[in-house]
Parts: sequence; C-alpha cells; structure tokens
Amino acid sequence: MAGQNKVHHELMFQRRELRCREIAEPHSLATWGYRIFRWLSDYGWSITRPAGGLVANVGLEWFLIYYFEWTEFLLAKLTGKTAELLGFGQSFALSVSNVFGFLGLSRSFLVDEIKTLTAASEIVSPTQTILGLILFFLLGLALRNRFRIK
Repeated sequence: MAGQNKVHHELMFQRRELRCREIAEPHSLATWGYRIFRWLSDYGWSITRPAGGLVANVGLEWFLIYYFEWTEFLLAKLTGKTAELLGFGQSFALSVSNVFGFLGLSRSFLVDEIKTLTAASEIVSPTQTILGLILFFLLGLALRNRFRIK
C-alpha cells in the first residue's frame, strides 16, 4: 500500500496488524502498550477519543482540585486555623492551565493560586499535565493521519 501511495489503506493495514499482535501475544508487555494505544486513540486514527480524554481530564482534575481544596479548607476551619479557599472558577482555570502546561499559562497568570495548593492538589497537577501532553500528542497524530495528503 505504501508503494502505491494508498496512505489510508496502509494505516488500516497497520491497525489490523497491531490488533492481530494483541491476539497472538496476549500477555506480553508490548501487547499492553498496543492495548493502551488502541483504547486511547484507536491506533492513532480516532480524533474523538483523545479529544474526549482531554475534556474528561480537565473535568475530572477540576473536580479533584476543587474537592481537595474544599476539604483542606473545612479541616482548617474545624481546627480554628485561617485558610483560603480556592474558588470554583480558580480551580477550573488551574485545571485548564495544567492541561495546557506546555504553554506556560500557570506560571504567568496563576502564581498566587499555585502557592496555596494543598499537597494532594500538587500531586494532581503534574499528573494532569503529563496526561494532557500524551492526549494532545494522540490528537495531533489522529489529525495528521486523517488529513494526510495522498
């Protein structure tokens, strides 16, 4: 297919080949990588899976950051300490800036919010950045594969 410049047929063949490798070697380490690749992006073909993963990443991490900040605020109030609560909009902005971490948005605009993060939120933030980078890569790969000029 590559010699005949049939790009989409070549990609379809590669997808089927990876699927057959999953079936032929069900318990190898490479097979788990293929399964994750299939699950996240349908072997680099699906646009909706990585885009949906990005939206889910923002939403889930937004909820987690807000939840951790809220529980820390309640614990501080119960013990009589003073604490600031990171607002709903601020936690959303922090979540979006974590996903777009490669743009450096959080270092520019959210300096005060980052200084007040709890320990649990500080674990969530880099995890979200790494997952966001992987999903952006898979989204770019799918767009490249779909709109490749023949």
